[in-house]
Amino acid sequence: MPAATSGEETALHLHYDGELTIAAPQEKVWEFINDPARVGRCLPDLQQLDTKDERHFDAVVRIGVGPVRGRFRMEVELQPEEAPRRGGLRLRGSGMGSGLQLQARIELEPAGDGTTRFRWEAEADVSGPLATVGGRLLDNQARKVTEQLFASIRANLENGARTGAAGSSAAGEGA
Repeated sequence: MPAATSGEETALHLHYDGELTIAAPQEKVWEFINDPARVGRCLPDLQQLDTKDERHFDAVVRIGVGPVRGRFRMEVELQPEEAPRRGGLRLRGSGMGSGLQLQARIELEPAGDGTTRFRWEAEADVSGPLATVGGRLLDNQARKVTEQLFASIRANLENGARTGAAGSSAAGEGA
């Protein structure tokens, strides 16, 4: 994945996609991924979260790629399109002299037995020192962080479903 040079700034384009199955109904997954406070808490290495409104949040995360380490500020917009099937998010971030623009598309569909198939695709452009780290190192780290985000969404949904069921049975036992 070569870095493209435009003037003095190095830019790198990244593409990722994946699919996972979440043990929660499609409507619950839809509600979760369109709640800025809940999605924001799923960001890896989150240091600060500020929910602006029902579609926007700002976050500060810790980033480390090779020798480039520091804090990254992000503005995130959730973009619901076709409830409860399709949506996305747009992210703009900066820190350590670098910039990030990311657009993600998400598609949900029932997978049977109360589960949801969650497909995602993300396109990102990175500029500055993070892009000069470039190639495989940045690509591997960005893929890892992206997969951690979606795995965290799944874990939160699945643990929430189990906790809700366990909480109601535990309340009955204590009486």
